[in-house]
Amino acid sequence: MRWRFRRYKHKSKRPPKFEWPALYADGTPGFVMDFPTLDQQLAAPVLFTDDAGTVPVTAVGDVIGSVTDASGNAVSITQSTTPAKMRYGRWPQSAVIAGGVLCKVANTDNIEGSTWSALNTVAIDENQFTESSDSAVHQQVNQAIGIVSGNEYTSVVSLAKGVLPNAPDYMQISFGSAGFGGNQYAVVNVSDGTVYTTGPGATCVSLGEDLENPGAWIFKYTATATSNQATNGVSVLFCNNNPALPRAPSYAGDTDADCFYYWLDVREGTAFETRQRVGASATYDVTEAGQPTRYFAYCDATDDFLDTSSIDFSSTDEMTMMVGTTYKGASGGYTTPFVEISADTTANNGTASFGKSGSGGDGTVFYSSAGTNRAATNEGTANALLQNSSSVFAQRSKISTPFVSLSKNGIQLGEYSLSQGSGNYGNYPVYIGSRGGSSLFFNGNIYCLAVIGKLLTAQEQAQAERYIANKMKGYLG
Repeated sequence: MRWRFRRYKHKSKRPPKFEWPALYADGTPGFVMDFPTLDQQLAAPVLFTDDAGTVPVTAVGDVIGSVTDASGNAVSITQSTTPAKMRYGRWPQSAVIAGGVLCKVANTDNIEGSTWSALNTVAIDENQFTESSDSAVHQQVNQAIGIVSGNEYTSVVSLAKGVLPNAPDYMQISFGSAGFGGNQYAVVNVSDGTVYTTGPGATCVSLGEDLENPGAWIFKYTATATSNQATNGVSVLFCNNNPALPRAPSYAGDTDADCFYYWLDVREGTAFETRQRVGASATYDVTEAGQPTRYFAYCDATDDFLDTSSIDFSSTDEMTMMVGTTYKGASGGYTTPFVEISADTTANNGTASFGKSGSGGDGTVFYSSAGTNRAATNEGTANALLQNSSSVFAQRSKISTPFVSLSKNGIQLGEYSLSQGSGNYGNYPVYIGSRGGSSLFFNGNIYCLAVIGKLLTAQEQAQAERYIANKMKGYLG
């Protein structure tokens, strides 16, 4: 007898494609803001500059007057007042310099440079540099480059005014004096985004507001090298709030101050190529052309917010809220919500909210839920909310068998059995990026936000979190 063997082909069943409406198909109340790429927006608009939803957003930087609900529930999500409208943003930005796009140094990388001991240069691991009250210590940020005499070099830097009372209005941008003749510098006003003065042989122009980082200004600084050097560098440092002393800042008598840079870029020439040299080595950073592109709505921390029509959550005592965000605000003690059900969750029953906490230390997230009693807690585990970091947060809560929980990037940070009284959630508008549209305005980017009037299964929550993370070009295990 002859045996014939047939190869068995295992057919794996792929999980269905994630789609938001599937989570709401059983009548679950809620909504989703899912910000599209520019190509998607132009092909099938879901963002509009007016609150009536008739004028589509067509470019990065456009205001957002209304957002089409991606849940299928047709919830109205609008803002009618132009100054209070969020803007459509993209990272990386493109075409801010004629001839190319910017290649940015990552905020969390050391920006390497030569040690200029006379200026007490220190390594910068994050995107903040400070001046201390003892007048002996300050920081500057450097990017090292090799220079050739007679060639022009350009630096583009994004700077934001600091948050302390003595935060500087004036900052100095300059290349190393040994290679650039000692008098090529620029003094810029980070309060209003203008160029105050430049030294002989240097030019500096303001490129306006940084679309990715509300409240920051982009400056383009160019100077010509006067000698060859293997390692020179651009520096950004304090001007002692006195533009009359740009070359000899004095720190005596100052109180603590700080300033934030968001990125700094150095190139040879006046136009930008697609790579830049990092440190004194021959290695190059990743080109912007190879960077993933992210699209979002950004909030300026002054008056931007969106709100919905009233949503009736009175049939449920379960709630899930999710957001993909990059927090741009300063550290310290103030509260700013991602999203809140009702105009004031501290005063109304049947509400829920979460966002940056004003207590519990830097990087703390608050989350709350209320039936007839409000339960609120803070979570600062592993610095939950880091400035300029991108994360997916999810809050889950239930009133009748009480608990509130918070997760970050798919990992639970905390869950507590806190009494929330009784009853269900209420019938309220939902506010995004503020408390009631009048205070506690959020500062940062929102890539996707969902409010879901039920608890998701573990698989559903994981799929939703991965979907949001992929929009942010992050990946959850």
